[in-house]
Amino acid sequence: MTKDNSGNIRLEHDTSFNFACNKGSGCFTECCGDVLIFLSPYDIVRIKNKLGIPSYEFLEKYTILPIHKEMVFPIRILKMNDDEKKRCPFVTDNGCSIYDDRPWPCRMYPVTEDAASDGAQKVYQLIREDRCKGHNSANCGAFTLGQWLDNQGLREYAEINDLFQKVTNSKFFDAGGTLNEQKMHMFHTAAYDIDRFRMFVFETKFLKMYVIDEDRIEKMKSDDMELLRFAFDWLRFSLFGEDTVKPSEEAVREFKQGAADDDEAKRKAGLPDDRGWHKKED
Repeated sequence: MTKDNSGNIRLEHDTSFNFACNKGSGCFTECCGDVLIFLSPYDIVRIKNKLGIPSYEFLEKYTILPIHKEMVFPIRILKMNDDEKKRCPFVTDNGCSIYDDRPWPCRMYPVTEDAASDGAQKVYQLIREDRCKGHNSANCGAFTLGQWLDNQGLREYAEINDLFQKVTNSKFFDAGGTLNEQKMHMFHTAAYDIDRFRMFVFETKFLKMYVIDEDRIEKMKSDDMELLRFAFDWLRFSLFGEDTVKPSEEAVREFKQGAADDDEAKRKAGLPDDRGWHKKED
């Protein structure tokens, strides 16, 4: 095992460690308050379905949308209760009331996952905090990293989280690109508000604007995961111009007509078009 300056331990796939989180650990639910829990799109889908409410209701009631000038894309944070301990709204004296669908950070703890500097692999560490007694509990179980990922149901998160990272890790952001207000709204709706995104797809002329396989369309009507996969493809196309969704002939025609109308309006106003050809007439 390799320790860093914080005392955390670097984990390889076959590294073994002991841990337990239960009433016998001596600190049960103490870590479930006054903590920042960033929610992924998959977290939101699972929890809102567990609660039996639409995504927009879940977002309104249980999350915070922080806004600051350094933010390059929207994020959602779980809203803690307004009490002394700022406890998670889903924690009880008997533990987590949504345990089977708890957020990804809660599943990972005390393990963290980060991208390696070369981006080719993931780096895992075992966190050691004084407040957590789970490492020395009498009920500790022994796990390798691989066994922990399986035991906590983390494998099923990998695919959808990796797809989301293709959006958030876009070279567009690396190059200093920023999203305007409209595109921030597009990002938020497609990534986090899946039920409103479904309305957008199926209750507007959206489907006429893109070439989408009929089988996929049928799945998207009721399958949140299929719709979320498509949402990520659509964001990569609409925000960054990636070849992940094919526009229909109607969409191309409307785009060209819109561009032509825009050029004509600029010409009449005496403004240069994108090529700077037009000059104001005397």
